[in-house]
Amino acid sequence: MTAPHLVTLLVATLAGCEEPEIDAFRRQGGTAPDPTGVIEGTVLYVGPRPTCERNDAGDPVRVRGRVVLTLFRYDNPPPPEGGATTAANLLTIPGRRLFSDLARDCAPADPMDPAASENVMRSVAFRWPEIELRPDEPIAYQIRGFFDHDEDFNPFFSVRNLPTRGDIAGGAFIRTTDVPPRFLPIELPAQVAAPHGALATGVTVTLGARVMTERPMFHLDGATRPLASEARIPRTTDATMREQILFDATNMRLRLYRADATFTPVGPDGTPGEPRPLADALAAAGVEIDFADSVAYAFYVDDVDANRDGERDLHPILGSAGIQWQTPIVIFRRHRDPTSLELAAGIPDVLLIATIRPTSTLFQQVFPDAIEVVVPPVAAVQLGPSPICRIPYITPEAFAESYERIAVECQEVPTGLYAVNVIQGNAGGMVVDSPLSPTGKDLMGGNLSGQAWSIPNPLGDPVQLGDPMLAVPEQGMAGAFLVHDPRPDVFESRRSGTAGCGMSVDAMGTMRAINYRPLSDEQMAAGCCDHVAHLCNVPLCAPVEVSWRGATYQVRGQPTRIVRTLPNGRSVPDCVPFEMPAVCCPDPSPAP
Repeated sequence: MTAPHLVTLLVATLAGCEEPEIDAFRRQGGTAPDPTGVIEGTVLYVGPRPTCERNDAGDPVRVRGRVVLTLFRYDNPPPPEGGATTAANLLTIPGRRLFSDLARDCAPADPMDPAASENVMRSVAFRWPEIELRPDEPIAYQIRGFFDHDEDFNPFFSVRNLPTRGDIAGGAFIRTTDVPPRFLPIELPAQVAAPHGALATGVTVTLGARVMTERPMFHLDGATRPLASEARIPRTTDATMREQILFDATNMRLRLYRADATFTPVGPDGTPGEPRPLADALAAAGVEIDFADSVAYAFYVDDVDANRDGERDLHPILGSAGIQWQTPIVIFRRHRDPTSLELAAGIPDVLLIATIRPTSTLFQQVFPDAIEVVVPPVAAVQLGPSPICRIPYITPEAFAESYERIAVECQEVPTGLYAVNVIQGNAGGMVVDSPLSPTGKDLMGGNLSGQAWSIPNPLGDPVQLGDPMLAVPEQGMAGAFLVHDPRPDVFESRRSGTAGCGMSVDAMGTMRAINYRPLSDEQMAAGCCDHVAHLCNVPLCAPVEVSWRGATYQVRGQPTRIVRTLPNGRSVPDCVPFEMPAVCCPDPSPAP
């Protein structure tokens, strides 16, 4: 049979068959992979030559280091701009791809060689697959990154998943000449508009800011007290008095570890062991910090510019009183045990946004040992995934105006253990002499590096370290912060009719009714209340006892069972650890 006749036969045969069955996407209940996005572009490196391993003859044989790129939703990056705690995606590029000519690219073996201090410019193309697309609407991402010069990055170990001193940081920016630079929105279409996936091209990631600081490895000072859930925001216009009252509520200080630090391990049976050098735990975790470098290892006070408009920001909680937001940024996040039913029931996340004590930074911007922190009794409750769904919970009896600027809830601070997160650091700055610094040095210029340290972390987890006698208790749950309820038989909230939530004194000294605001149009459009509607009339959990720093306190318990599952898939628990906001749940009637 000739080729033309074969083609004709095949066409005729296919025409007579039924259309092949097409499987649905996974998001539709089928087995076909959902369409995804791909980002392509170039990494541009401007920085020092990389360190290279050498053979016995002294010739370079391997580049040390790698490019690490992290992807975040554009509207929810890491603090201070957003609240993301993990990246949406991660891409690494081996250093050998960026520096392919070892003889030309590697730093000389002799550190006194003039070439050792020279900057070089290199580039490498990248292709980033498997980027998530939204089913029905577009999504925008941003890229941040750094060159990990000493290869200490480990994405699965939180004490080693961020840049350290000497890494070269950057990102994909709109213009690198902007001060501070603004991240480029990388837009991808919805899945329905891109059934075969989507491609974003021409993205340039610039790495050119040397990280000047180490991560702030701290612990809570032993004199720190827990916060009472009923603590009040002082009704005074005297800023110094208000600050003193708020500071006295917790007496909190963040204290940096020193090279000679020790810890007391606790065995599997709860028995304390003999004190050990902190260096033992750090070695087990692969963490290297140069404690002797007083420039790199200290707390640095600097202005926060979360929206990157070139202006320093007011503090998210105390800004109405004229308090500026400064680094170190201190954020507490209420702990939700992954094995508990809180996640299944959709109990919202809770944040406390603290501030460095303002008067302590008037004449000092470098703190090599410890720094004082004020924890306002205001919680930010994240009703839904969108950052716009964050509702402030303000305790009763604050100034009336405090409840009237935006949609808020009047209620006690949700109780429980809170993880402590501290973000600070400098990338691209320069060391200068400073007579006001205890170290005699300060950092000028540059941008926030976003280096962070959090408690709890793997240093306090005997499972991750592989040896219970190497775990540092104050880096585990024992080192978390506590919000307790001093009167567990009384629950103060707007829905329960607490007097201080109905009327309060305004700034003019007049006692009047509080005029609460409804959700904004943007919050309504985002469906913020939809995420907690199933929790509106669920009763409060009974109080339980917790041990914290050798004393016993009361907190609200957690759900113990799922009562029912609604048609929309939401799980209704038997109780909630705090009430949902009245702006979402106006009817205080008990659950049926």
